[in-house]
Amino acid sequence: EKSFRGMHLRRNQARSGSVITTTSWLQPLVQRPSSRSRICWECFGVLLMLWDLIFLPLEAFDLNSAWLSVADMTTTIFWTLDLIASFLVGFQARGALEMRMSKIALRYLRTWFFPDVILAMINWLVFAIENGETPKFLTILRLGKLLRFARILRMVRLLRLFKVASTIEVLQKYLRSQTVLTFIGIMKLAGFLAGMVHGLACLWYTVGLSGEHTEQSWTTKASAASHDGDSKSYMYATSLHWVLTQFTPAGMEVVPTNATERYFNVGVVVLSILSFPSILGNITTLFNNLRQFKAEQLRQDLLLRRYLHENQISLELGNRVLGFFRRKQVGEMRVRIHETAIKDFNLLPESVRKALHAQVFTPHLLFHPFFAYFHDCDQEAMDMVCHLSIQEHTVLSGHDLYNRGKEATGMSVSMAGTLCVVSSNNESLVEDSKKLKVGSFICECALWLRWTHRQRVTTFDGPVEILVLDSARFSQVCQQTATFAHCSAYAKGYLEKFSSVFGDLEFGDGSVWFNLQTAVELTEVAFEGTPISASTRHHVRNLAGNSRSGSQWINEEPLGPLARTRKKVKKLLRC
Repeated sequence: EKSFRGMHLRRNQARSGSVITTTSWLQPLVQRPSSRSRICWECFGVLLMLWDLIFLPLEAFDLNSAWLSVADMTTTIFWTLDLIASFLVGFQARGALEMRMSKIALRYLRTWFFPDVILAMINWLVFAIENGETPKFLTILRLGKLLRFARILRMVRLLRLFKVASTIEVLQKYLRSQTVLTFIGIMKLAGFLAGMVHGLACLWYTVGLSGEHTEQSWTTKASAASHDGDSKSYMYATSLHWVLTQFTPAGMEVVPTNATERYFNVGVVVLSILSFPSILGNITTLFNNLRQFKAEQLRQDLLLRRYLHENQISLELGNRVLGFFRRKQVGEMRVRIHETAIKDFNLLPESVRKALHAQVFTPHLLFHPFFAYFHDCDQEAMDMVCHLSIQEHTVLSGHDLYNRGKEATGMSVSMAGTLCVVSSNNESLVEDSKKLKVGSFICECALWLRWTHRQRVTTFDGPVEILVLDSARFSQVCQQTATFAHCSAYAKGYLEKFSSVFGDLEFGDGSVWFNLQTAVELTEVAFEGTPISASTRHHVRNLAGNSRSGSQWINEEPLGPLARTRKKVKKLLRC
């Protein structure tokens, strides 16, 4: 089965964005790939991989240090634990989040399990060799050959670069800032170039050492010509300088002195010709894109400030305008992707779009008792309501959902973000206004009677995602269905209850009035005598049972001294 905001659907009803789980007692151990702990674990693995990328090639310089041994031991333990942790993290499959341990294990066994096991065994084997605990099948090798064999085996750890690269791609999916993504792209290319230069420098030094005992090499000449002799830091700097001269039109005193070094020099030159221009071109393109993006933002900001100055806008109003555009730039990163942003959706057949709208919008409406019963009685009518009557909108930070005196045209359902209700246009009152929960049904009265908004409903601290159910189109669909009599009965009961609560319909905050207990009672009366499935009745009872007060207001607890101070500072910054 699959869970969606506390609702359980059958496996064949799983849709994109859903979470597929089981009732196993081990299920709580499975982590989401986007969880904070898992992201921290993956980031630590990336750091360890960068450590290996830097220090494993430096094995050519015979670095011996206690902290290097500690780092190697930490790396070995981490990747061994990661072998176990990989069985306890979900993955994306066909748009859904797969959290079943059996599926996770099967996928891991098919992909990285055996390479990870081999690499972990190599890590522990190298650790045993370096600590004098030589396995029996390696006792025929002498100590010097054993150490060289251990160094070669340690280099195999760099194969994890392929796994870490895919991990970085996954982590990038959780970023929405174009500036950050561009910067990461630049850092990846620069890091690849630096790693390649670093690796070639260490390899060039290894080639020089291999020729010292048989013939003259560049390392003997360089150490003889230097005041530092064969200092490791000097030799590494010399190797690095030599590699950089092969990638750029520069020269130095170090040159190949034998055939092996000459062939290696030719290979490095060919590699630089093939790779360096491409990498440099990509970095330049990313920098230009980032510069153009920032230049356009700066130009718009200067034009806005010039407009405010030339029209002598007051300081208070000018700060509100500037603050809105700053919040808008941040809020655009968190805006939900709507259907209208994908032009190819217009090419889909009408039946496919209808099914798509039904799967996207229906789960949000099922948290209202009336629509849960309505869906159970006539699923085709519910699909038509979703297809013809509902649209999704984003209310940006600082914008109003409703204004006083505006005629209501439909009901809204908040999907993300926080809305607040204020009785004035004073911006300073927004901080102290009443907040609405996510999933609130706003202005339901517009579906059953004509209504003009009496209060202002606006966003609070960020954009808000809403669904808008158009009352006129909803009425047209209901009139053509077999459930029209139930809709009329619910509307009559709603009007009577609404009148008894507010008295004169010209007053009161009817735009945001919704009581879950009352909605359940009205729904059961309107659909009395209609066969309703046991699962739907159970779902509606759970809705009523989980809501203590039936209200959709956020109950704010008394704030402590630190929270009150933070709230006052935030209020001053808004002003």
